Amino acid sequence: MKHLFLSVLSIAFAITVSAQTFTLKNTPSTAEDYMLLLEANGYKSYAFDITSLKDATYYIEPVIQHYKDGKLVPNAFDFGLQFSTRDMLPSNNPEFVNQMRQAGKIHDEQKGILNLCEKIRVGFAPMKEQALRLMKFYVTEGGAISIPLVFDPQIDPETGKESEYYSYGFREFLVNEIKFDTFIPLAMCGAYWYDAETQHHRFCGDIVLTADMTSNLMKDVKEYYIIGMKVHK
Repeated sequence: MKHLFLSVLSIAFAITVSAQTFTLKNTPSTAEDYMLLLEANGYKSYAFDITSLKDATYYIEPVIQHYKDGKLVPNAFDFGLQFSTRDMLPSNNPEFVNQMRQAGKIHDEQKGILNLCEKIRVGFAPMKEQALRLMKFYVTEGGAISIPLVFDPQIDPETGKESEYYSYGFREFLVNEIKFDTFIPLAMCGAYWYDAETQHHRFCGDIVLTADMTSNLMKDVKEYYIIGMKVHK
């Protein structure tokens, strides 16, 4: 009788399982889905919240540092360019103000703010030449710079000739405080390095870097750029 009961129970369970329907639905692609596609093709973007600066006007100076073999090399990007964290509405141009109002482009008319930077964005993109990576630094809609980062040719350790293998890695820095007139690192772009022990190119190490520059990743990578900023009152 017991065996009969178990047999009936097994048959009932099998019928129940076979009767189950698992659905598959179409769903619109999200920004996250596109991000995966972009990152797979060499694009990367980082964002940093600076809303703590919203109540006054400050100036953001993009800073690019270039390192080879762990040493800072002469900086060709020291151009002293600065962007305002906010653009105020002009008090003597009501026609312009009205145009911006009608276009819905005024951030806060009561406070007289036309544009306000709430995020710093640092992005990287591939270029036609493999030894170049495009860096873009965004402050406000009208405040951005694009700079090609130039890397040394990567050498094939077996042939001693320029490698056909070019790959780059990216990391963001952990930031939690703004110190005025002081370099604040935001993101790193570096060339993969050849590990003789594993005979592979690598970019392994800490996922997030710290401002003290002590990460082993920064010791292993032979050439990299650090993108950061200085904030001035």
